[in-house]
Amino acid sequence: MDGLWEKMRAGGESSSSLSSRESLTDERQSWFKVYLLVGTTGLLALLSGFLLRVGEFGYGTLVFVIWAAVITVQSLALKHIREILLASGLCTLGFILPFWGASLWYWGATALIVFLLLLAIHDRGRRGGKNMVKIRFSHVARPVMGLILTVGVIIATFLFSVHGAAIFTEQSIKRTVDLTVTPIVKGYIKDFSGDAKLGDVLKSMALQQINESSGSESLSGYQKQLLAAQSAKEMNALLKEKTGFNFQEGATVSSNLHALISEKTNNLLGPGSPWGLLILFAIIFLLVKSIEFILYIPLGLLAFMLYELLIAFSFIAVQSESVSKEVITLP
Repeated sequence: MDGLWEKMRAGGESSSSLSSRESLTDERQSWFKVYLLVGTTGLLALLSGFLLRVGEFGYGTLVFVIWAAVITVQSLALKHIREILLASGLCTLGFILPFWGASLWYWGATALIVFLLLLAIHDRGRRGGKNMVKIRFSHVARPVMGLILTVGVIIATFLFSVHGAAIFTEQSIKRTVDLTVTPIVKGYIKDFSGDAKLGDVLKSMALQQINESSGSESLSGYQKQLLAAQSAKEMNALLKEKTGFNFQEGATVSSNLHALISEKTNNLLGPGSPWGLLILFAIIFLLVKSIEFILYIPLGLLAFMLYELLIAFSFIAVQSESVSKEVITLP
């Protein structure tokens, strides 16, 4: 009866067949490479969590992207449950450990959710690889990437809710603006930066629109300046109406953003405000999901480049194996 139960648990496959296939896999696996890969993802997760914790959003996000590429390849490479449990546990600790000191139940609940998502990532990658006769990286990577982005949303929600006030300093916001917004906006507003005064930015935008409008050649420089100042005030009033925040024209772009974020997140985030957490999670989740197809392209490309690079350096290998199957016939 026990033998029959074991055979049923194995999906009807004989125990001798299972043991021979497992021993063959064990012989092919290099345990040094397995633990090196697992250790690398754990260290990348710890580095990303630490950088995000201290307010280095740009670098923390960059390390998270690298981690995402490595974990995608790792989900295909790990075969045994003990390896998957170890990898998932190390990555969870890496992301969450820098935030030790938060409310214990909230810290533990977030760690549990991240751990379960990482288990799902490894399981999805492993099953995707097993169900293919020929490995097609893109077919396996896409569903894995969706779960990886969900991990990113969970960590971002946890980060903002626990250390939002301490992390969103004026200096960190200035660095984020200069790294992400300035390179794009400078093509339209020449003197834009996080240090630029908001009034000057609005006036520069208005002046550019006036210069590009028809009939502007008949206006003197003084008249253009007057029109630009009036238009800047109207834009400031429109911003106030849309956001419900009184922007200061004499303050810099980064200080205005810092004041806006501080006012809007005050009493909204934190473990004591579950509705605020749910709203924040929903906003970030919907934002990420709305651009998931765009995010998948660079993430998938980076993961595929890493995959090919590891094959080229013989760190991983794609091998063919013949598998015997039992089938039911009517002879």
